[in-house]
Amino acid sequence: MSIMKLENVSKEFKDGTTKIQALKQTNLEIEENQFVAIIGPSGSGKSTLLTILGLLQKPTTGTVYLNGEKINEQQEKDKAKLRFDKIGFIFQSSNLIPFLKVKEQFRLIDKITHKPKEEYLNELFEKLDIDSIKNKYVNQLSGGQRQRVAIARALYNEPTIILADEPTASLDSDKAYEVIDLLANVVKEGKRSVIMVTHDIRMAKKCDVIYEISDGELKRKEL
Repeated sequence: MSIMKLENVSKEFKDGTTKIQALKQTNLEIEENQFVAIIGPSGSGKSTLLTILGLLQKPTTGTVYLNGEKINEQQEKDKAKLRFDKIGFIFQSSNLIPFLKVKEQFRLIDKITHKPKEEYLNELFEKLDIDSIKNKYVNQLSGGQRQRVAIARALYNEPTIILADEPTASLDSDKAYEVIDLLANVVKEGKRSVIMVTHDIRMAKKCDVIYEISDGELKRKEL
């Protein structure tokens, strides 16, 4: 079953009178329980593609589908709700709130949803081996611990799809492979998919499908 789909999607930017084709016409289908890597150098269009998938910017042409529903033309408030409910984000910098302890990062989400999930949170903390650091502040954590917390936060709303933007870029090789293993397990254990953008082909070896993007053109890469 297709969870997310791009149909004839492209993205242009204007630089004065010049048009820049950041993403050429792209068709992409993400299936349920699929770990997908999108690889390519800086400036190739990876981030543009990810922000379109995450409803953070509109494509110039084409349609974005989530669970078979057209979503890119929805009102901003509806897209914001979709992002919160259905899409989990993991960023290179982890994007945790520095003045909150680890457990408080999740309490903030509870205040928004009014649906605390204590049992599920404890399960996530145990599964991701972060229970022992739940009362620490962000600046007391290692890079690997921060990314584990970021993964837990992305999973907490039980999203349909997780978008990971260079999630291992700031980690050493051992910690980077740990994060990849965690993301692979996320796909195996639940009915959700992960799309990971990376410039490092080594990090894509555990993925089910690899796409390569160059100069805004996306092509499937043979494993």
